[in-house]
Order: sequence, then C-alpha cells, then structure tokens
Amino acid sequence: MVEITRHFVTSTFVVYENKVLLHKHKKLNLILPLGGHIDRDELPTLAAVREVKEEAGLDVDLYQSKSYNKYDDGSYEINQGEYLHVHKINEFHEHICYVYFAKAYSSNLSPQKGESKELIWFTKEEILNSSYLKENVKKYALEALEKIK
Repeated sequence: MVEITRHFVTSTFVVYENKVLLHKHKKLNLILPLGGHIDRDELPTLAAVREVKEEAGLDVDLYQSKSYNKYDDGSYEINQGEYLHVHKINEFHEHICYVYFAKAYSSNLSPQKGESKELIWFTKEEILNSSYLKENVKKYALEALEKIK
C-alpha cells in the first residue's frame, strides 16, 4: 500500500470590476488562482488573505455564502470557502485545497519579491474561450465572477 502525504492549501479567486485574477505558476507553468500552503497553526481564512497579499499585493474581503456563529463557550465557526478540492501533486502527494472567492478594492498589483510577476485579470469571455485553463479553474473563476459584483 502506498502512503499518501496530504497538505492543506488555499486557492483564492480574486474579483475586481468583473475580472478575476489568475497567475502563471512559476514551477508548474500553469495559469492558476493565487494561493499556497496553510502554515502551522494558521486558519485557512487567514492563509487565503495572506497568500493574496504576498502574491499580488492586494487587500481583499473573502466572500461568505452564509453567516458564521460565535458561541458563549468561546468556540466559533469559520468561512471554509466555497469548495474543498483535492488534487494530486504526484502519486505520493495530494493537496486538500480550501477554495475561496474574494473581492479586491483595487487592481494595482505589487507581488512580493520572489513571487510570480505574470498576473493576469481575466474577463468572463476570456475564461470561457480559454483552451489552456484547467476545467476546475474555469468553473471556480466563472462562479466567482457570478457571485461577486
């Protein structure tokens, strides 16, 4: 039996003025949403916002499809994103990805040093007509555009 290592990650589909931000991943050479690994002891929501700030220099508000509660005992619910998407990195490694949608308040990009410089704002038409975007990226990007106005 093959042991599979799984890591928790986030992907955030950032929307601004009816466009969604994607980037060319430096290692994979694919057009993907912003995101990355969730640090030890970090909540997924905070990782999603942090990764967007690091990779694009944007401040965002995460979309919430429902409200979340805080309880008298100090426990609370968090925004778990729109999807949990599992994808293979190789036969021994998978990522469990919290997929978030977010609203940006600017399109001014300033990725941190070492991050991808190939950031692209896509319209709905560009996403629909793309032959190189992965199926799940298209689906989530289109849904983000639909939900965030």
